[in-house]
Parts: sequence; structure tokens; C-alpha cells
Amino acid sequence: MTKILFIAAQDKAFLSHRQNLIEFAKFKNLSTEIVCKVTNNIEDLKKLKSKFYDWEISRGSVNLIREIKSFYKLYKIIKLSNPDLIHSVSIKPSLYGGILNILFFKKPIVFAFGGLGFIFNSKKKLARIIRLIVKFLFKIIFRYSKGCLILQNNDDKLKLIKQKIVKEEFITIIPGSGVNTNKFKKRVDRKNRKEILVMFAGRILWDKGIKEFILLSKEIKKSFRYVRFVIVGEVDYHNPEHIKDHYIQNWKKEGFVEFWGFSSNMKETLLKADIFCFPSYREGFPKVLLEAASLEIPIVSFDVPGCREIVKNLVNGYLVKFKDQKNLESSVLRLIKSRTERTRMGKNGRNLVIKNFSDQVVTKMTYDKWKLLINNS
Repeated sequence: MTKILFIAAQDKAFLSHRQNLIEFAKFKNLSTEIVCKVTNNIEDLKKLKSKFYDWEISRGSVNLIREIKSFYKLYKIIKLSNPDLIHSVSIKPSLYGGILNILFFKKPIVFAFGGLGFIFNSKKKLARIIRLIVKFLFKIIFRYSKGCLILQNNDDKLKLIKQKIVKEEFITIIPGSGVNTNKFKKRVDRKNRKEILVMFAGRILWDKGIKEFILLSKEIKKSFRYVRFVIVGEVDYHNPEHIKDHYIQNWKKEGFVEFWGFSSNMKETLLKADIFCFPSYREGFPKVLLEAASLEIPIVSFDVPGCREIVKNLVNGYLVKFKDQKNLESSVLRLIKSRTERTRMGKNGRNLVIKNFSDQVVTKMTYDKWKLLINNS
């Protein structure tokens, strides 16, 4: 039986974004194994009925000894698994898996980037130094690998080609990881609600637009006390853009925004929202926007890579010029004041997702790449 080995950084992100790939692979009679850092999601991993290996990896670590140990552990796992194809998810697993595959295994390999992240986008000194090394290594990896690089939007594609990291023919665009539109389906009539809830969901990072969301809440609640603003998610302490705890504690004391923490059931959480506001600075292809749109929730976001592919201005939400705080506020206000617009845009969003971004459509695209690479190996 053909075997696919998935290499990912952490179980939680893998389960939320790639579980559909495991299920589709099994439907197609493919064997699957998973390498990732196992945290507190071991029972959910077991439900996938795939062999999994606990891999000690830290996304933010630059400790040389720790990274050598992590690198060697991955080598032993790949050797033991002996897959027919490797599917690596995100930058660090792709870097380590790619180097090992070139040196020792020569397997067909898929590199799947959810976005270009801190290393490629940050202007901080440490990021610039690491970026030079990472770019050099990926140039070699992509040149000598038998496989493809899956990106989620054209902006990322153009950026990597312009920097001469990868050739265009090595890239495949697949729009995100899709969403189960049968599961993410509106069941609550929002007409009878006495208050309006504006929600953000994601990691609590500066470049996710948390500051902009806080400012938005303060301004709007001056005149509209019945509007609630909610942040769903937790701080990603491994990311250099993470927000310090004292900022969050101050915001909680001010009382403009509610912090709900991490949600293990995004459908039930999103169903409480009337408007989804996501002022992120840059994305790959955010799954939470697909889930919100599938639930008929209108969206307001900045006109940035990853968001503009999902949010169509005046169709299923508003696209706002990057960091235009006044326009961000006015766009959310228009939706607060008009139930008709919220309903119209919500329905448009669901139709858009069903047509272009359902998990069935997106997963089939990935499977077709697997099949092509395995047949040509």
C-alpha cells in the first residue's frame, strides 16, 4: 500500500488544518503516518488511526544543540517509516525534511506553506539574518527535490519567484485547506438577538491586527454600547510577534474587549458572531475566514494577501486599505447598522465557499499532486 508521511510542527495545527487530508488519503486506500510534536491532543491523533511519531521541535528555537537533536530524530523517523511520498507542512518541517530527503532518501516530496510567516516578512534584525540562511537552503532544496511547493496565494508565489528562491514550474497554488461546508452551516437565526457581537479569532500576535481590533472596539463602543467585541485565541509565545501578557491584562481591565481564550469548537464559537473582523497584516489562506464565510458571517479585513482571496469587497464583506483605521471602523459600523447587509453578504460568502473552497474541492487538488508525483517517481 502506498504510504504518505506527513511532517508537521505541532499536533494542534495539523489536526485543525490537515485532518481532511488524512481522511481523504484513507478513502483512497493510502497508508498515512504523521510526524509532529505531540502536546495535549494525543487522543485526537489516535482517532485518525494513523501511526504517529512524537517529534521534539520548537518553531522559535535557534538553539544549535536542540536543533541538531531534532534534525537527527527526524532522520531516524523517516528512515524507519520509509514512505513513498513525504508531505511536509510549514517552513521549519519543510526545511529539515527537505535537506534530509536530498541527502539520504530521494523520495517524492510536497512542501506545503500555509504562509511565509515571520522569517520571510519581518523586518527585525534576527529575522533578516535567519532569512538569508533559510533562503539559501530552500534554493538548494527546491532545485534538487522531486516534488512541488504548494502555496496558498499568488502574492506568496510572486514574492518567492522574485527573490529567485524557486522556479515558477515548481509551484502549485492550492487555496488553503478547505472547509467542511456541511459541518460549518448556519443553524441559528440571528434576527432575535438584542446585541451584536463582533469577533476576531486567531493567535494573539501584533501582526494579526490585535491593536487595530482593540482601537476599533474603543471607538465604536463610545456610541454603541450594545455591541460586544470578542477575541478568540491564545498567545503564541514561540512567535516573536506575540503580545506580552501585561498588554492583555490592561485591555481586560479597560473592558472594551472580551477575551474568550482558545476554542476547541470553532463552529459553536463562530455561530455566536454577527460580524467577523480580521485586520491581519498578511496571511497564507486563513481557514477561520473560510469557516466564518461558510457560516454566513460577513467579514471585514484589510486588503492583504490571503484575505483578499476570500473576502470580496461589497460581496461577502469589506476589504479595507491596509492600516486604514477609519475605514476599518466605518466598514464594521455599516454592518452593525444594517441587518440586511449582514444577511446579504453572509449568504454570498457561503455560496463563494461552496463553489471554490470546500474541503472536497481543495483536498482533491492535493491528492492529484500526490498521484502525479508518485506515478512519476
